[in-house]
Amino acid sequence: MSSKTTISHEPVDDVPVIVAWLLNMHLDKLIDKILPKPHGNWQGLTYGQVAVIWLVFMLSQADHRMCPVEEWGGDRVVVLRRCTGWEVRPSDLTDDRLEIVLDLIGDEQTHPWESLDEELGKRVIQAYRLPTKVGRIDTSTFSVYHSETDPSGEKYQLLKFGKSKDHRPDLRQFVQALGTLDPAGVPLVSATLRGSQNDSPIYLPLWRRMVATIGHANFLLVGDSKLSSLNNRVELHLENGFYLTPLALIGQWPDLLCQWVLNPPFEVQDIYLPDLDREGPAYRGFVMELGTLAQHPQTDKPVGWMEQIFVVCSTRAARRQIHGLHARLRRAEKALDKLIRRPGSDAEELKQRAEAVLTKHKVQDYLHVTVRENVTREERLKGAGRPGPHRPKEIIETRTLRLTATRQMDAIQQAEKLAGWRLYVTNVAPEAMSLEQSIDYYRDEWQPERGFHRWKRGDLPALPIYLKYESRIRGLMALLAVGLRVLTLVEFVVRRELDQRQTQVAGLYEGNPRRATDRPTTERLFRAFKGIALYCSRTEEQVSYQLSSLSDLQKQILNLMSLPADLYARLVPSVKFADTS
Repeated sequence: MSSKTTISHEPVDDVPVIVAWLLNMHLDKLIDKILPKPHGNWQGLTYGQVAVIWLVFMLSQADHRMCPVEEWGGDRVVVLRRCTGWEVRPSDLTDDRLEIVLDLIGDEQTHPWESLDEELGKRVIQAYRLPTKVGRIDTSTFSVYHSETDPSGEKYQLLKFGKSKDHRPDLRQFVQALGTLDPAGVPLVSATLRGSQNDSPIYLPLWRRMVATIGHANFLLVGDSKLSSLNNRVELHLENGFYLTPLALIGQWPDLLCQWVLNPPFEVQDIYLPDLDREGPAYRGFVMELGTLAQHPQTDKPVGWMEQIFVVCSTRAARRQIHGLHARLRRAEKALDKLIRRPGSDAEELKQRAEAVLTKHKVQDYLHVTVRENVTREERLKGAGRPGPHRPKEIIETRTLRLTATRQMDAIQQAEKLAGWRLYVTNVAPEAMSLEQSIDYYRDEWQPERGFHRWKRGDLPALPIYLKYESRIRGLMALLAVGLRVLTLVEFVVRRELDQRQTQVAGLYEGNPRRATDRPTTERLFRAFKGIALYCSRTEEQVSYQLSSLSDLQKQILNLMSLPADLYARLVPSVKFADTS
Protein backbone atom coordinates (compact mmCIF):
# COMPACT_ATOMS: atom_id res chain seq x y z
CA MET A 1 0.00 0.00 0.00
CA SER A 2 1.51 3.38 -1.07
CA SER A 3 2.00 6.05 1.58
CA LYS A 4 0.19 9.39 1.40
CA THR A 5 2.11 12.18 -0.35
CA THR A 6 1.85 15.80 0.76
CA ILE A 7 3.08 18.55 -1.53
CA SER A 8 3.85 22.06 -0.31
CA HIS A 9 5.96 24.91 -1.56
CA GLU A 10 7.99 27.89 -0.36
CA PRO A 11 8.30 31.13 -2.36
CA VAL A 12 11.87 31.75 -3.48
CA ASP A 13 11.69 34.73 -5.85
CA ASP A 14 14.71 37.05 -5.45
CA VAL A 15 15.69 35.92 -1.93
CA PRO A 16 18.87 33.97 -2.95
CA VAL A 17 20.12 36.91 -5.02
CA ILE A 18 19.65 39.44 -2.20
CA VAL A 19 21.18 37.09 0.39
CA ALA A 20 24.19 36.55 -1.86
CA TRP A 21 24.80 40.29 -2.20
CA LEU A 22 24.49 40.93 1.54
CA LEU A 23 26.80 38.03 2.42
CA ASN A 24 29.32 39.12 -0.20
CA MET A 25 29.39 42.44 1.62
CA HIS A 26 30.06 40.50 4.88
CA LEU A 27 27.27 42.51 6.46
CA ASP A 28 26.52 39.98 9.20
CA LYS A 29 30.17 39.81 10.27
CA LEU A 30 30.60 43.58 10.22
CA ILE A 31 27.52 44.15 12.39
CA ASP A 32 28.58 41.46 14.86
CA LYS A 33 32.04 43.03 15.02
CA ILE A 34 30.68 46.51 15.74
CA LEU A 35 27.86 45.70 18.16
CA PRO A 36 28.45 44.36 21.70
CA LYS A 37 28.20 40.63 22.29
CA PRO A 38 24.65 39.36 22.89
CA HIS A 39 23.34 38.77 26.40
CA GLY A 40 23.70 35.24 27.68
CA ASN A 41 19.98 34.66 27.24
CA TRP A 42 20.16 35.48 23.54
CA GLN A 43 20.02 32.24 21.56
CA GLY A 44 19.86 31.51 17.83
CA LEU A 45 20.94 33.90 15.10
CA THR A 46 23.41 36.67 15.90
CA TYR A 47 22.60 40.37 15.65
CA GLY A 48 24.22 40.54 12.23
CA GLN A 49 22.36 37.50 10.94
CA VAL A 50 19.01 38.87 12.13
CA ALA A 51 19.80 42.18 10.39
CA VAL A 52 20.63 40.38 7.14
CA ILE A 53 17.36 38.41 7.14
CA TRP A 54 15.38 41.56 7.89
CA LEU A 55 17.12 43.42 5.06
CA VAL A 56 16.28 40.57 2.70
CA PHE A 57 12.64 41.04 3.70
CA MET A 58 12.86 44.82 3.16
CA LEU A 59 14.40 44.53 -0.29
CA SER A 60 12.23 41.65 -1.45
CA GLN A 61 8.89 42.86 -0.06
CA ALA A 62 9.43 46.66 -0.24
CA ASP A 63 8.38 46.90 3.42
CA HIS A 64 10.37 47.88 6.51
CA ARG A 65 7.75 46.98 9.13
CA MET A 66 8.69 44.48 11.83
CA CYS A 67 5.33 42.76 12.35
CA PRO A 68 5.28 40.69 9.09
CA VAL A 69 8.90 39.50 9.27
CA GLU A 70 8.34 36.49 11.56
CA GLU A 71 5.53 35.11 9.41
CA TRP A 72 7.44 35.84 6.21
CA GLY A 73 10.46 33.98 7.54
CA GLY A 74 8.29 31.08 8.67
CA ASP A 75 7.02 30.67 5.12
CA ARG A 76 10.60 30.43 3.81
CA VAL A 77 12.48 28.51 6.48
CA VAL A 78 14.07 25.99 4.12
CA VAL A 79 14.93 28.65 1.53
CA LEU A 80 16.56 30.92 4.11
CA ARG A 81 18.48 28.03 5.69
CA ARG A 82 19.81 26.83 2.34
CA CYS A 83 20.71 30.38 1.20
CA THR A 84 22.54 31.42 4.35
CA GLY A 85 23.74 28.17 5.89
CA TRP A 86 22.25 29.33 9.21
CA GLU A 87 19.74 27.51 11.37
CA VAL A 88 17.01 30.06 10.75
CA ARG A 89 13.87 29.82 12.89
CA PRO A 90 10.84 32.09 12.85
CA SER A 91 11.43 32.82 16.54
CA ASP A 92 14.69 34.55 15.53
CA LEU A 93 12.67 37.19 13.71
CA THR A 94 10.23 38.39 16.36
CA ASP A 95 9.46 42.06 16.91
CA ASP A 96 11.40 42.04 20.19
CA ARG A 97 14.58 40.82 18.51
CA LEU A 98 14.31 43.28 15.64
CA GLU A 99 13.80 46.12 18.12
CA ILE A 100 16.93 45.09 20.04
CA VAL A 101 18.97 45.16 16.83
CA LEU A 102 17.64 48.63 15.97
CA ASP A 103 18.35 49.96 19.48
CA LEU A 104 21.94 48.74 19.28
CA ILE A 105 22.65 50.05 15.77
CA GLY A 106 20.99 53.41 16.53
CA ASP A 107 22.64 53.95 19.93
CA GLU A 108 23.25 57.70 20.24
CA GLN A 109 26.10 57.26 22.74
CA THR A 110 28.40 55.03 20.68
CA HIS A 111 27.28 55.86 17.10
CA PRO A 112 27.76 52.31 15.77
CA TRP A 113 26.16 53.26 12.44
CA GLU A 114 29.22 55.42 11.69
CA SER A 115 31.55 52.46 12.20
CA LEU A 116 29.24 50.33 10.06
CA ASP A 117 29.34 52.93 7.27
CA GLU A 118 33.13 53.13 7.36
CA GLU A 119 33.78 49.38 7.46
CA LEU A 120 31.16 48.64 4.82
CA GLY A 121 32.31 51.51 2.62
CA LYS A 122 35.93 50.36 2.64
CA ARG A 123 34.86 46.86 1.70
CA VAL A 124 32.58 47.78 -1.21
CA ILE A 125 35.13 50.25 -2.65
CA GLN A 126 37.75 47.51 -2.74
CA ALA A 127 35.51 44.57 -3.66
CA TYR A 128 33.63 46.30 -6.50
CA ARG A 129 36.45 48.59 -7.64
CA LEU A 130 34.35 51.70 -7.15
CA PRO A 131 35.70 54.96 -8.58
CA THR A 132 36.48 57.54 -5.91
CA LYS A 133 36.98 60.61 -8.09
CA VAL A 134 33.70 62.38 -7.25
CA GLY A 135 31.59 62.32 -4.10
CA ARG A 136 28.32 64.06 -3.34
CA ILE A 137 26.47 65.08 -0.18
CA ASP A 138 22.79 65.95 -0.04
CA THR A 139 19.98 66.00 2.50
CA SER A 140 16.24 65.52 2.61
CA THR A 141 13.54 65.69 5.26
CA PHE A 142 11.25 62.87 6.35
CA SER A 143 7.93 63.89 7.91
CA VAL A 144 6.42 61.79 10.71
CA TYR A 145 3.11 61.78 12.60
CA HIS A 146 4.65 61.82 16.08
CA SER A 147 3.74 63.80 19.16
CA GLU A 148 6.15 65.79 21.33
CA THR A 149 7.33 62.88 23.50
CA ASP A 150 8.14 59.20 23.10
CA PRO A 151 6.25 56.47 25.03
CA SER A 152 8.54 56.91 28.04
CA GLY A 153 7.66 60.61 28.30
CA GLU A 154 11.02 61.88 27.03
CA LYS A 155 10.90 64.81 24.62
CA TYR A 156 12.10 64.01 21.14
CA GLN A 157 15.51 65.47 20.32
CA LEU A 158 15.51 64.11 16.78
CA LEU A 159 11.95 64.80 15.65
CA LYS A 160 11.49 68.54 15.38
CA PHE A 161 9.60 71.07 13.30
CA GLY A 162 11.68 72.65 10.58
CA LYS A 163 11.83 73.69 6.94
CA SER A 164 10.11 70.79 5.22
CA LYS A 165 11.18 69.62 1.76
CA ASP A 166 8.02 67.51 1.74
CA HIS A 167 5.84 70.65 2.02
CA ARG A 168 4.51 69.49 5.39
CA PRO A 169 5.54 72.20 7.87
CA ASP A 170 2.71 71.01 10.14
CA LEU A 171 4.51 67.71 10.87
CA ARG A 172 7.59 66.88 12.89
CA GLN A 173 10.49 65.61 10.83
CA PHE A 174 14.06 64.39 10.85
CA VAL A 175 16.80 65.22 8.36
CA GLN A 176 18.56 62.41 6.53
CA ALA A 177 21.95 63.07 4.94
CA LEU A 178 23.70 60.92 2.34
CA GLY A 179 27.25 60.94 1.05
CA THR A 180 27.52 59.05 -2.25
CA LEU A 181 30.09 58.12 -4.88
CA ASP A 182 29.76 58.67 -8.61
CA PRO A 183 28.84 57.33 -11.08
CA ALA A 184 26.24 55.04 -9.48
CA GLY A 185 25.30 57.11 -6.43
CA VAL A 186 26.48 54.35 -4.06
CA PRO A 187 25.97 55.57 -0.46
CA LEU A 188 29.23 55.81 1.43
CA VAL A 189 28.04 57.52 4.62
CA SER A 190 24.66 58.46 6.07
CA ALA A 191 23.39 60.38 9.07
CA THR A 192 20.00 60.85 10.73
CA LEU A 193 19.85 64.36 12.16
CA ARG A 194 17.55 66.71 14.06
CA GLY A 195 14.57 67.95 12.06
CA SER A 196 15.38 71.61 12.74
CA GLN A 197 18.99 71.14 11.64
CA ASN A 198 20.42 73.71 9.23
CA ASP A 199 22.02 72.04 6.20
CA SER A 200 25.22 74.09 6.09
CA PRO A 201 26.99 72.53 9.15
CA ILE A 202 26.18 69.00 7.93
CA TYR A 203 28.71 68.90 5.10
CA LEU A 204 32.04 69.00 6.91
CA PRO A 205 31.39 66.09 9.34
CA LEU A 206 30.07 63.91 6.51
CA TRP A 207 32.96 64.86 4.24
CA ARG A 208 35.44 63.92 6.96
CA ARG A 209 33.72 60.54 7.33
CA MET A 210 33.96 60.07 3.56
CA VAL A 211 37.67 60.91 3.70
CA ALA A 212 38.19 58.33 6.47
CA THR A 213 36.35 55.70 4.41
CA ILE A 214 38.04 56.43 1.08
CA GLY A 215 41.44 56.86 2.72
CA HIS A 216 42.31 60.25 1.22
CA ALA A 217 40.84 63.69 0.50
CA ASN A 218 41.83 63.77 -3.16
CA PHE A 219 38.30 63.69 -4.57
CA LEU A 220 35.83 66.34 -5.67
CA LEU A 221 32.93 67.04 -3.31
CA VAL A 222 29.80 68.28 -5.07
CA GLY A 223 26.94 69.74 -3.07
CA ASP A 224 24.13 72.26 -3.23
CA SER A 225 24.34 75.91 -2.24
CA LYS A 226 24.45 75.12 1.51
CA LEU A 227 27.98 73.79 0.93
CA SER A 228 29.08 77.20 -0.38
CA SER A 229 29.29 78.95 3.01
CA LEU A 230 32.65 80.59 3.52
CA ASN A 231 33.27 78.50 6.66
CA ASN A 232 32.79 75.25 4.72
CA ARG A 233 35.03 76.39 1.89
CA VAL A 234 37.88 77.54 4.10
CA GLU A 235 37.77 74.32 6.17
CA LEU A 236 37.82 72.17 3.03
CA HIS A 237 40.71 74.19 1.64
CA LEU A 238 42.73 73.88 4.86
CA GLU A 239 42.12 70.11 4.95
CA ASN A 240 43.19 69.69 1.31
CA GLY A 241 39.69 68.99 0.04
CA PHE A 242 38.15 69.99 -3.29
CA TYR A 243 34.63 71.29 -3.80
CA LEU A 244 32.17 72.37 -6.48
CA THR A 245 28.99 74.11 -5.36
CA PRO A 246 26.56 76.81 -6.51
CA LEU A 247 26.99 79.99 -4.54
CA ALA A 248 24.07 80.95 -2.34
CA LEU A 249 22.71 84.25 -3.66
CA ILE A 250 23.19 86.21 -0.46
CA GLY A 251 25.47 89.07 0.52
CA GLN A 252 27.44 90.48 -2.41
CA TRP A 253 26.72 87.66 -4.84
CA PRO A 254 23.32 88.81 -6.24
CA ASP A 255 24.78 92.21 -7.18
CA LEU A 256 27.89 90.61 -8.70
CA LEU A 257 25.79 88.14 -10.69
CA CYS A 258 23.66 90.98 -12.06
CA GLN A 259 26.75 93.02 -12.92
CA TRP A 260 28.59 90.13 -14.62
CA VAL A 261 25.57 88.94 -16.63
CA LEU A 262 24.47 92.36 -17.85
CA ASN A 263 28.05 93.43 -18.60
CA PRO A 264 30.13 90.25 -19.10
CA PRO A 265 33.83 90.86 -18.41
CA PHE A 266 34.77 87.93 -20.68
CA GLU A 267 33.40 86.43 -23.86
CA VAL A 268 30.40 84.19 -23.24
CA GLN A 269 30.93 80.63 -24.48
CA ASP A 270 28.19 78.46 -25.98
CA ILE A 271 28.22 74.88 -24.67
CA TYR A 272 26.47 72.11 -26.60
CA LEU A 273 25.53 68.74 -25.16
CA PRO A 274 24.79 65.66 -27.32
CA ASP A 275 21.37 65.07 -25.77
CA LEU A 276 20.30 68.74 -25.66
CA ASP A 277 21.65 70.31 -28.86
CA ARG A 278 18.42 70.41 -30.86
CA GLU A 279 17.41 73.81 -29.50
CA GLY A 280 20.78 75.51 -29.66
CA PRO A 281 23.39 75.64 -26.90
CA ALA A 282 22.40 73.88 -23.69
CA TYR A 283 24.51 76.22 -21.56
CA ARG A 284 26.27 79.55 -21.87
CA GLY A 285 28.84 81.07 -19.59
CA PHE A 286 32.34 82.16 -18.73
CA VAL A 287 34.93 81.65 -16.00
CA MET A 288 36.50 84.09 -13.58
CA GLU A 289 39.43 83.36 -11.29
CA LEU A 290 39.29 85.27 -8.02
CA GLY A 291 41.27 85.28 -4.82
CA THR A 292 39.36 84.51 -1.63
CA LEU A 293 40.34 85.71 1.82
CA ALA A 294 38.97 84.33 5.09
CA GLN A 295 39.92 83.84 8.70
CA HIS A 296 41.41 80.61 9.99
CA PRO A 297 38.63 79.00 12.10
CA GLN A 298 41.01 78.21 14.98
CA THR A 299 43.70 80.93 14.90
CA ASP A 300 41.72 83.79 13.28
CA LYS A 301 44.73 84.42 11.03
CA PRO A 302 43.98 85.37 7.43
CA VAL A 303 43.83 82.50 4.93
CA GLY A 304 43.87 83.11 1.19
CA TRP A 305 43.43 80.85 -1.82
CA MET A 306 42.33 81.01 -5.45
CA GLU A 307 38.88 79.99 -6.63
CA GLN A 308 37.22 79.66 -10.00
CA ILE A 309 33.80 81.27 -10.35
CA PHE A 310 31.73 79.72 -13.13
CA VAL A 311 29.06 82.14 -14.39
CA VAL A 312 26.67 79.74 -16.11
CA CYS A 313 23.28 79.98 -17.78
CA SER A 314 21.11 76.95 -18.47
CA THR A 315 19.11 77.86 -21.56
CA ARG A 316 16.35 75.41 -20.70
CA ALA A 317 16.11 76.81 -17.18
CA ALA A 318 16.07 80.34 -18.62
CA ARG A 319 13.14 79.53 -20.89
CA ARG A 320 11.32 77.87 -18.02
CA GLN A 321 11.88 80.82 -15.68
CA ILE A 322 10.79 83.39 -18.28
CA HIS A 323 7.67 81.38 -19.04
CA GLY A 324 6.97 81.09 -15.31
CA LEU A 325 7.42 84.81 -14.75
CA HIS A 326 4.92 85.77 -17.46
CA ALA A 327 2.47 83.11 -16.27
CA ARG A 328 2.62 84.58 -12.75
CA LEU A 329 2.13 88.07 -14.14
CA ARG A 330 -0.98 86.96 -16.02
CA ARG A 331 -2.44 85.26 -12.98
CA ALA A 332 -1.74 88.30 -10.81
CA GLU A 333 -3.32 90.67 -13.32
CA LYS A 334 -6.39 88.44 -13.57
CA ALA A 335 -6.75 88.51 -9.78
CA LEU A 336 -6.28 92.28 -9.73
CA ASP A 337 -9.00 92.71 -12.38
CA LYS A 338 -11.51 91.33 -9.89
CA LEU A 339 -10.43 93.98 -7.39
CA ILE A 340 -10.67 96.67 -10.05
CA ARG A 341 -14.28 95.74 -10.79
CA ARG A 342 -15.23 95.69 -7.10
CA PRO A 343 -12.82 98.01 -5.30
CA GLY A 344 -14.97 98.53 -2.22
CA SER A 345 -14.96 101.72 -0.19
CA ASP A 346 -11.86 101.41 2.02
CA ALA A 347 -8.66 102.58 0.26
CA GLU A 348 -6.29 101.04 2.81
CA GLU A 349 -8.03 97.68 2.67
CA LEU A 350 -7.96 97.70 -1.14
CA LYS A 351 -4.23 98.41 -1.15
CA GLN A 352 -3.54 95.58 1.28
CA ARG A 353 -5.58 93.15 -0.82
CA ALA A 354 -3.66 94.19 -3.95
CA GLU A 355 -0.30 93.76 -2.20
CA ALA A 356 -1.39 90.31 -1.05
CA VAL A 357 -2.05 89.35 -4.66
CA LEU A 358 1.42 90.50 -5.70
CA THR A 359 3.02 88.58 -2.85
CA LYS A 360 1.05 85.42 -3.57
CA HIS A 361 2.20 85.35 -7.20
CA LYS A 362 5.73 86.63 -6.42
CA VAL A 363 5.55 89.62 -8.75
CA GLN A 364 6.12 92.47 -6.29
CA ASP A 365 9.09 93.72 -8.34
CA TYR A 366 7.31 93.50 -11.69
CA LEU A 367 3.85 94.99 -11.07
CA HIS A 368 3.17 98.37 -9.51
CA VAL A 369 -0.30 99.05 -8.11
CA THR A 370 -1.76 102.40 -7.19
CA VAL A 371 -5.00 103.23 -5.42
CA ARG A 372 -6.64 106.58 -6.13
CA GLU A 373 -9.70 108.00 -4.44
CA ASN A 374 -11.97 110.22 -6.56
CA VAL A 375 -14.36 112.61 -4.79
CA THR A 376 -17.31 114.14 -6.70
CA ARG A 377 -19.63 116.75 -5.22
CA GLU A 378 -23.22 117.27 -6.37
CA GLU A 379 -25.67 119.95 -5.24
CA ARG A 380 -29.17 118.64 -4.62
CA LEU A 381 -32.45 120.15 -3.41
CA LYS A 382 -33.30 119.22 0.11
CA GLY A 383 -36.73 117.93 1.05
CA ALA A 384 -39.92 117.58 -1.01
CA GLY A 385 -41.70 120.17 -3.12
CA ARG A 386 -41.21 122.35 -6.16
CA PRO A 387 -37.86 124.05 -6.75
CA GLY A 388 -37.59 127.73 -5.95
CA PRO A 389 -35.17 130.38 -4.82
CA HIS A 390 -35.79 129.64 -1.16
CA ARG A 391 -35.72 125.86 -1.46
CA PRO A 392 -32.94 124.46 0.82
CA LYS A 393 -30.01 122.67 -0.83
CA GLU A 394 -27.30 120.21 0.24
CA ILE A 395 -23.93 119.03 -1.12
CA ILE A 396 -23.64 115.25 -1.72
CA GLU A 397 -20.09 113.84 -1.85
CA THR A 398 -19.47 110.57 -3.68
CA ARG A 399 -16.17 108.76 -3.13
CA THR A 400 -14.97 106.06 -5.59
CA LEU A 401 -11.78 104.01 -5.51
CA ARG A 402 -9.71 103.29 -8.59
CA LEU A 403 -7.04 100.57 -8.71
CA THR A 404 -4.45 100.48 -11.50
CA ALA A 405 -1.72 97.88 -12.11
CA THR A 406 1.30 98.74 -14.28
CA ARG A 407 3.98 96.38 -15.48
CA GLN A 408 7.51 97.49 -14.64
CA MET A 409 9.08 96.77 -18.02
CA ASP A 410 12.66 97.59 -17.01
CA ALA A 411 12.51 95.11 -14.12
CA ILE A 412 10.85 92.45 -16.32
CA GLN A 413 13.47 92.83 -19.06
CA GLN A 414 16.27 92.59 -16.52
CA ALA A 415 14.72 89.47 -15.01
CA GLU A 416 14.55 87.93 -18.50
CA LYS A 417 18.24 88.65 -19.05
CA LEU A 418 19.17 87.14 -15.66
CA ALA A 419 16.95 84.07 -16.09
CA GLY A 420 18.82 80.78 -15.87
CA TRP A 421 22.10 82.29 -14.66
CA ARG A 422 23.88 80.96 -11.57
CA LEU A 423 27.29 81.19 -9.94
CA TYR A 424 29.33 78.09 -9.13
CA VAL A 425 32.57 78.04 -7.18
CA THR A 426 35.43 75.55 -6.96
CA ASN A 427 38.98 75.51 -5.63
CA VAL A 428 40.10 73.10 -8.36
CA ALA A 429 42.79 74.62 -10.58
CA PRO A 430 41.74 75.80 -14.08
CA GLU A 431 43.91 73.18 -15.77
CA ALA A 432 42.08 70.44 -13.82
CA MET A 433 38.48 71.65 -14.34
CA SER A 434 37.06 73.54 -17.27
CA LEU A 435 33.68 75.21 -17.60
CA GLU A 436 32.33 72.22 -19.55
CA GLN A 437 33.57 69.76 -16.91
CA SER A 438 32.00 71.74 -14.08
CA ILE A 439 28.63 71.55 -15.87
CA ASP A 440 29.00 67.79 -16.36
CA TYR A 441 29.76 67.29 -12.68
CA TYR A 442 26.82 69.32 -11.43
CA ARG A 443 24.35 67.82 -13.90
CA ASP A 444 24.78 64.50 -12.06
CA GLU A 445 23.53 65.98 -8.79
CA TRP A 446 20.40 63.82 -9.19
CA GLN A 447 22.23 60.77 -7.82
CA PRO A 448 21.65 61.33 -4.07
CA GLU A 449 18.14 62.56 -4.89
CA ARG A 450 17.39 59.20 -6.48
CA GLY A 451 18.30 57.51 -3.22
CA PHE A 452 15.86 59.74 -1.34
CA HIS A 453 13.21 58.96 -3.96
CA ARG A 454 13.68 55.23 -3.35
CA TRP A 455 13.15 55.83 0.37
CA LYS A 456 10.08 58.03 -0.08
CA ARG A 457 8.27 56.67 -3.12
CA GLY A 458 10.27 53.69 -4.33
CA ASP A 459 10.79 50.02 -3.53
CA LEU A 460 12.80 50.66 -0.35
CA PRO A 461 10.30 52.79 1.57
CA ALA A 462 11.23 54.46 4.84
CA LEU A 463 7.81 56.05 5.27
CA PRO A 464 5.57 55.93 7.16
CA ILE A 465 7.65 55.63 10.33
CA TYR A 466 5.84 53.61 13.02
CA LEU A 467 8.76 53.43 15.45
CA LYS A 468 8.40 55.60 18.56
CA TYR A 469 11.96 55.63 19.94
CA GLU A 470 14.65 57.71 18.33
CA SER A 471 17.35 55.03 18.62
CA ARG A 472 15.16 52.70 16.57
CA ILE A 473 14.54 55.35 13.93
CA ARG A 474 18.29 55.86 13.60
CA GLY A 475 18.85 52.11 13.45
CA LEU A 476 16.17 51.68 10.79
CA MET A 477 17.65 54.43 8.59
CA ALA A 478 21.10 52.86 8.96
CA LEU A 479 19.73 49.52 7.72
CA LEU A 480 17.85 51.22 4.89
CA ALA A 481 21.12 52.90 3.90
CA VAL A 482 22.66 49.42 3.60
CA GLY A 483 19.70 48.38 1.46
CA LEU A 484 20.29 51.43 -0.73
CA ARG A 485 23.89 50.30 -1.17
CA VAL A 486 22.64 46.98 -2.51
CA LEU A 487 20.31 48.64 -5.02
CA THR A 488 22.99 51.01 -6.31
CA LEU A 489 25.79 48.41 -6.34
CA VAL A 490 23.73 45.93 -8.36
CA GLU A 491 23.00 48.61 -10.94
CA PHE A 492 26.66 49.64 -11.06
CA VAL A 493 27.94 46.09 -11.55
CA VAL A 494 25.31 45.04 -14.12
CA ARG A 495 25.59 48.22 -16.17
CA ARG A 496 29.37 48.00 -16.14
CA GLU A 497 29.19 44.41 -17.39
CA LEU A 498 26.73 45.33 -20.15
CA ASP A 499 28.98 48.22 -21.19
CA GLN A 500 32.08 46.01 -21.30
CA ARG A 501 30.26 43.33 -23.30
CA GLN A 502 28.58 45.91 -25.55
CA THR A 503 25.23 44.18 -25.12
CA GLN A 504 21.78 44.72 -23.64
CA VAL A 505 19.30 42.76 -21.59
CA ALA A 506 15.71 42.21 -22.78
CA GLY A 507 12.60 40.89 -21.05
CA LEU A 508 12.54 43.19 -18.02
CA TYR A 509 9.52 45.24 -19.10
CA GLU A 510 6.06 43.82 -18.57
CA GLY A 511 4.03 43.69 -21.77
CA ASN A 512 7.06 44.43 -23.95
CA PRO A 513 9.40 41.41 -23.77
CA ARG A 514 11.50 42.53 -26.74
CA ARG A 515 12.40 45.88 -25.25
CA ALA A 516 16.11 45.87 -24.43
CA THR A 517 18.17 48.18 -22.24
CA ASP A 518 21.77 48.64 -21.19
CA ARG A 519 20.75 50.57 -18.06
CA PRO A 520 18.43 48.26 -16.12
CA THR A 521 17.32 49.16 -12.62
CA THR A 522 17.90 46.83 -9.70
CA GLU A 523 14.18 46.78 -8.97
CA ARG A 524 13.44 45.32 -12.42
CA LEU A 525 16.30 42.85 -12.15
CA PHE A 526 14.98 41.57 -8.83
CA ARG A 527 11.41 41.36 -10.13
CA ALA A 528 12.61 39.14 -12.96
CA PHE A 529 12.98 36.31 -10.39
CA LYS A 530 9.38 36.54 -9.23
CA GLY A 531 7.52 33.23 -9.35
CA ILE A 532 10.39 30.88 -8.57
CA ALA A 533 9.34 28.39 -5.89
CA LEU A 534 10.78 25.42 -4.01
CA TYR A 535 8.37 22.47 -3.94
CA CYS A 536 8.43 19.89 -1.18
CA SER A 537 7.09 16.37 -1.65
CA ARG A 538 6.69 14.62 1.69
CA THR A 539 5.81 11.02 2.47
CA GLU A 540 6.13 8.97 5.65
CA GLU A 541 9.51 7.69 4.45
CA GLN A 542 11.21 10.67 2.86
CA VAL A 543 11.14 14.30 1.90
CA SER A 544 12.29 15.51 -1.51
CA TYR A 545 12.53 18.95 -3.09
CA GLN A 546 12.20 20.35 -6.57
CA LEU A 547 12.92 23.88 -7.78
CA SER A 548 11.28 25.85 -10.56
CA SER A 549 13.56 25.93 -13.58
CA LEU A 550 15.30 29.22 -14.34
CA SER A 551 14.58 31.11 -17.55
CA ASP A 552 17.30 32.30 -19.91
CA LEU A 553 16.73 35.86 -18.67
CA GLN A 554 17.25 34.83 -15.04
CA LYS A 555 20.44 32.96 -15.94
CA GLN A 556 21.69 36.01 -17.84
CA ILE A 557 21.03 38.26 -14.85
CA LEU A 558 22.95 35.95 -12.52
CA ASN A 559 25.85 36.04 -14.95
CA LEU A 560 25.76 39.84 -15.19
CA MET A 561 25.75 40.07 -11.38
CA SER A 562 28.79 37.77 -11.21
CA LEU A 563 26.81 35.34 -9.05
CA PRO A 564 27.24 31.53 -9.30
CA ALA A 565 25.17 29.88 -12.01
CA ASP A 566 24.03 27.24 -9.49
CA LEU A 567 22.91 29.81 -6.90
CA TYR A 568 19.33 28.58 -7.08
CA ALA A 569 20.21 24.92 -7.60
CA ARG A 570 21.88 24.95 -4.19
CA LEU A 571 18.46 25.33 -2.59
CA VAL A 572 17.64 21.70 -3.42
CA PRO A 573 19.18 19.41 -0.77
CA SER A 574 21.57 16.86 -2.24
CA VAL A 575 20.25 14.16 0.10
CA LYS A 576 16.74 13.17 1.05
CA PHE A 577 15.74 13.48 4.65
CA ALA A 578 12.65 12.81 6.70
CA ASP A 579 12.41 15.86 8.99
CA THR A 580 13.17 19.54 8.36
CA SER A 581 11.92 20.91 11.65
